[in-house]
Amino acid sequence: MKKTTKIIIALGVALLIAATVLVVSLIKNGDFGKETTTKPGYSLQATKAPLTTGETESWVDLEQMASELATATDTTDPSDTTTDTTAIAPVVQTTIVYVYTEYVTNAPITENTSSSFDEPELQEYKYTINKENRSVTITKYLGDNASVWIPEKIAGYTVTGIGDKSFQKQSLKSICIPETVTYIGNNAFQDCKNLTSVTFLGAPYTITVGNNAFQNCPKLKTINLPAAKTIGNFAFDGCTSLEKMVLEYGTESIGEYCFRGCSSLSLIEIPDSVNYIGNGVFGGERKGELTIRCVQGSKGDEAAQKYSSETIKIEYVY
Repeated sequence: MKKTTKIIIALGVALLIAATVLVVSLIKNGDFGKETTTKPGYSLQATKAPLTTGETESWVDLEQMASELATATDTTDPSDTTTDTTAIAPVVQTTIVYVYTEYVTNAPITENTSSSFDEPELQEYKYTINKENRSVTITKYLGDNASVWIPEKIAGYTVTGIGDKSFQKQSLKSICIPETVTYIGNNAFQDCKNLTSVTFLGAPYTITVGNNAFQNCPKLKTINLPAAKTIGNFAFDGCTSLEKMVLEYGTESIGEYCFRGCSSLSLIEIPDSVNYIGNGVFGGERKGELTIRCVQGSKGDEAAQKYSSETIKIEYVY
C-alpha cells in the first residue's frame, strides 16, 4: 500500500471517530440540537511518528486520538450568567489530534516473504522469523555500510541470532551487536578483511559462537566477547591483529584451533568455568610474548602448561 493511500485511510478513520465522539458528547450533556451550545473544536493534523532503531511497521495511533477527543473540555466559564450572548464571543478549546501515518523506508525482507515496500533499495537484511518464540535470525546482510548496528527488533520480533555466513566476506569495519543476540552462526563473519572491532552491547550474557565465526579477519583488533557457552572450532583462526581476549566467567568450551594464528595476541584470560579446550588452540607463529592468565589447576592452566614456551607465559589469578 502506498504512503498516500495509507494517509487517506488514516485521516478518514480519524474523522469518523472524531465525529462519533463529538455527537456522543453532545447527547450526553443534553445539548444536542441547541443553537447556542458552545463545544470544543477539533483540528485533525497528520504527522510522522519518530522511528526508533529497528522499527519497521506502519501504524496509526487511533487509540491516542480517541483519548485526546474524549478528554477535550469546554473552556466556557460556567459561572458566566451574562444573558446578552451577542456581546460575548464563545470561548472554544481546540484539541489538535495527531494521526501517525509513518511508513517504512528501511524495512528488511523476510527470507520467505516477498516485499511490497516503496523503497526496496534501502532494505538491509534478509531474515527468518520464528513465530513460536517471536524471534528473528538474520540470514544475510544486504547493505554496504562500513559501520553496522544490528537492531534489537525487526518487524516487531526480537533479533536473537546472526545466521551462518550472514556477513561473510562483507566490507564492514565495525559492528555493534545487541544483548538480545544469543547465537552467532558458523562462518558468520568469516573473511571480513576490513573488520577491526566487534562490540557487544549491554550486560554480560551467555552466547554461542559457531565454527569459523571470525576466521580470517586479519584486521580484527578488539572484541568484548560475552560469556560463551561454546566458542567453535577455528572461531578466531587467522585474526592476526587481535591483541587481547578476555573470556568472561561462564564461558564453558573453547573449540579446536580457536586462536591459532593470532600472532599479535599478547594476553588471554581463561576463567575456571571453562571445562573444555580443544587441540591446537594456541598454535601458529607469534610476533611477541603471550600471557595466559588463568586459575591454577583449571583447564586453562592445563592448556597453558601444554603450550608453555619462551613466547607463552602463565600468570595465575586467585
